[in-house]
Amino acid sequence: MKKINIGIIFGGKSPEHSISIVSALNIINGLNKSEFEISLFAISENNEWLHKSKSQNIIQELNHNQLNNFSYIINPQKNSEIMNESQIKAELENLDLVFPCIHGSYGEDGKLQAFLENNNIKFIGNNSKVSELCYDKSLTKDKLTKLSIKQADFAIYEIEKIRNAKEEIINKFSSPFFIKPSRGGSSIGVHKINNFNEIMLHIEELKSIDKKIIIEEEIIGQEIECSVIGNKEPVLAQLGEIINNNGFYNFENKYENDTAEILIPANVSKNTSKKIYNIASEVYKGFELKGLARIDFFYKQSTKEIFLNEINTMPGFTNNSLFPKAWAESGVTINELIKKIIRYSGDNN
Repeated sequence: MKKINIGIIFGGKSPEHSISIVSALNIINGLNKSEFEISLFAISENNEWLHKSKSQNIIQELNHNQLNNFSYIINPQKNSEIMNESQIKAELENLDLVFPCIHGSYGEDGKLQAFLENNNIKFIGNNSKVSELCYDKSLTKDKLTKLSIKQADFAIYEIEKIRNAKEEIINKFSSPFFIKPSRGGSSIGVHKINNFNEIMLHIEELKSIDKKIIIEEEIIGQEIECSVIGNKEPVLAQLGEIINNNGFYNFENKYENDTAEILIPANVSKNTSKKIYNIASEVYKGFELKGLARIDFFYKQSTKEIFLNEINTMPGFTNNSLFPKAWAESGVTINELIKKIIRYSGDNN
């Protein structure tokens, strides 16, 4: 049987640069080498695409003992290691399929997908429009509102005008509440806030991420995540629950402190699970998601309410990531999971 030529793109100009590298490592290790011919494309923090040979060397450097190393940075040492645009296109055109394993900006915001679409490169996952829709939380929230999906109370502000909204924010939100950049991932820039002055302490950080911020009420309840694959007919894994013993589930608790516990299946009733699955399926179809996604919820036990939090169009594949763990607990190995996702890139079912 002829091998499938697949390209793995990783790294990128994003705060989630190192997470992408570790995800790519696990995907590469999950691919059956007798079925796939793998080409690697490392992208630096400056958005420079490295030659395949250099990209291969990077992966070889990161052996299995370093799979949880979230500090590795792709940094070309000389210009000869960097490809120009025509070289990039030529390399990609030789492939059967591309796995754009980049989290955050340039990977989940639709820009990389648009580049691949414009050059007629077949790729895994969601298209550029859907990726942009889910990456920008202000757009996501507008779409969810139109679909009548319950969310936490929220407001959207331009950062430059936030000072003028002080009275409005104080009147609308009880303390504590949350602030987050409209565009971003892995809880980067997300903060729990007790008063307006605390917002101002984080303004410079938020400005460096996006021009808009979301302010959201605090939902006290369980954090439930639903891992989904498929196209028109979504397939759902067992629900996962994040139990965080050190504040909320921010970047540090996800990847650095190892204080959060992942519980699969989530500790909710069958009836609640069914409701979450139904909402996840409705959202997956309503947003026209394709290939894979992770849909995150809050479940408020006191009122039995389910709130949709976020949609992630390129879930992490690290050892800490819930997405592959949920599928493993559902009886699907990472090798089988990746093969399924690849198959979905070739059909519309």
